[in-house]
Amino acid sequence: MTRPSSQELIRFARARIGYKAPEEIEVLEDMPLNPTGKVDRVALKRLAAERHDASI
Repeated sequence: MTRPSSQELIRFARARIGYKAPEEIEVLEDMPLNPTGKVDRVALKRLAAERHDASI
């Protein structure tokens, strides 16, 4: 089984949920975790902001 491309995932999401579908998808090797082992949402937002600023 092959993995879908980012564009295929975006098209799939648009067909299901319309305007709320993501405009881009980035695959991470590892999710940042906080000390309790949960996904560190603050770190994810920081990472997204850094990558967005770098692309401008």
